[in-house]
Amino acid sequence: MKIYLNGPRKGDWMEKVIDAVQDIQDGTVFFDPRNYPANDLPGIVERVEECDFMFAYIDTKMLTLGDIAFEICLAVQHGKKIILVNKTGEPGSGILHLVSESFHSLDSALAALPFMEIWHE
Repeated sequence: MKIYLNGPRKGDWMEKVIDAVQDIQDGTVFFDPRNYPANDLPGIVERVEECDFMFAYIDTKMLTLGDIAFEICLAVQHGKKIILVNKTGEPGSGILHLVSESFHSLDSALAALPFMEIWHE
């Protein structure tokens, strides 16, 4: 399983996602944005194409859906499942209908993660 992490490079959200996923399925590969240049568009496209699903996270109004929309649209184009946590409460400017699962908190997304169909496909 390969998971593309899409969201801010700061904070502990990625570690929480990685820990939760490793409890479900050992050996998962994560495309962690901290390990790649921010504006490496060919690399972003390659990693989105290669992933099995995307976990997208928005925690403040400074990072909006528009900031992660490029990767979300790429994932949709390639038929990838998308799990989105949008803590801002913003409506989502038309992108929310593209995601597979949407949550308002990281804790609720992580609690639901083990029960999602992505592990059984």
